[in-house]
Amino acid sequence: MHYDNVTVNGKEQFVTTTEFLPALSFAVNVFLLLLFYLNFAFLYFVSFIKKIAHKLFVSFLIAGLFFVLDYLFAEYILDYLSCEAHYWDYLQRKVWLLFAFVWAASLTYYFFKEWYQNEMLRKQMEADQLATELNFLKSQINPHFLFNTLNNLFSMAQEKQNDELANGISKLSGMMRYMIYESNVSKVPLEKEIEYLKSVIGLNKLRYTDNEANVHFRYPENCKGFLVAPMLFIPFVENAFKYGVLINESSGIKINIEISELEILFTCENMDYSFVTKMKDSIKGIGLENVKRRLELLYPNRHSIEIENGNKKYSVVLKLSGK
Repeated sequence: MHYDNVTVNGKEQFVTTTEFLPALSFAVNVFLLLLFYLNFAFLYFVSFIKKIAHKLFVSFLIAGLFFVLDYLFAEYILDYLSCEAHYWDYLQRKVWLLFAFVWAASLTYYFFKEWYQNEMLRKQMEADQLATELNFLKSQINPHFLFNTLNNLFSMAQEKQNDELANGISKLSGMMRYMIYESNVSKVPLEKEIEYLKSVIGLNKLRYTDNEANVHFRYPENCKGFLVAPMLFIPFVENAFKYGVLINESSGIKINIEISELEILFTCENMDYSFVTKMKDSIKGIGLENVKRRLELLYPNRHSIEIENGNKKYSVVLKLSGK
């Protein structure tokens, strides 16, 4: 048993260090628990720090902070007990080893949880892709029959000198060709997606007058080198026409695509007449959830989406990171 000299009320007394070990052990355990859970919580829940090297650096600073707190706490106990320094140096070395072990265990737990979730996400993605392909095969019709039919209708419209109908059929044919043959990949050139959006806008405008559907579509003239997941912006454009245009009402739709060095920005703003649509929640909600799910699968941690709905206006701001 180790004895230490302390002075109480002017009298020198002997105090056993072991009498303070339970309290010291409890305090150290509290520090260890805080280090483990706070370090893990930072690594797991803090989303604004993306790079793992930056996370590890801040995690190291957290561990350093707890080391400093432990050191100051030990110094306080050392002064209080007037213990010999070599005894506390020996004890502190053991405590520091415990801190290093707990910090490493926290990191290991974080990486294991990240790996497990990514593995589950990968398996879910494979299952979703398989289900999508199966549904596509079930619903797919013979594309040659479809294109032959559209060509026949196009010829008939030209014979009747109905240029507007012929133009609409031509757009529809191009859209179907894009959907069947060109969009069956993970990424497509952004310019092709823009051309598809232009066709969708053109066909939807056929149902309305210019005043009823006043559409402003801005996009970059040169976007070579930029790739995007196919059919990603379409649900927002379709919803803009479905819920943002009303017959005999003046409605405006603003669609904008901007590109920067490593980012694609898509915005869509329209009036909100969904209150007159009975199927608002059942259709609009499902479509939005599908888009969010696709974004999680195709752009994990590389996208942000903001949706505002108020004052009879509906707006979407979607950011995609990476070319």
